[in-house]
Amino acid sequence: MRFSIAQPGFEGQNIAIETAGFFRGARLLQNGNPVARREGRYALRNNAGDEVQVRLKSNLLDPVPQVKFGGKTIALARPLAWYEYAWISLPILLILIGGALGGLVGFPATYSSARVFRGGRSTAAKYGITAGVSVIAFVVFVALAVVARALIARASS
Repeated sequence: MRFSIAQPGFEGQNIAIETAGFFRGARLLQNGNPVARREGRYALRNNAGDEVQVRLKSNLLDPVPQVKFGGKTIALARPLAWYEYAWISLPILLILIGGALGGLVGFPATYSSARVFRGGRSTAAKYGITAGVSVIAFVVFVALAVVARALIARASS
């Protein structure tokens, strides 16, 4: 997902935030090009040639980061409510059942659910899709647990 940011002093420039993916963090784009991050900050030049510092702070499970643009906090999207966090975090409960294997399946499912909640679908669709993600995660977990148990039983006999 991309969020455009219009800031005074950057008229005519396309400043955007690209949300985090599974294997990379969020990044800042200026005129379509990634801006290099140094020491946790991004440095942009405004139209007057002044340097403006930008920081992106991740929000745990939420792929949409908090943005500090020159000391001013910018809300890219409304924060997820506690009940939305609880709903998308259901697959993490697989850790209680299956430890590391549960986490291996539960964390990607939770992150996928968070991305669904940040999409443009209706509320009912978001809950339906994320329920499906949770069910699929459980089925995958059970299948992997059965295979792992069979392999361990075969190795020990």
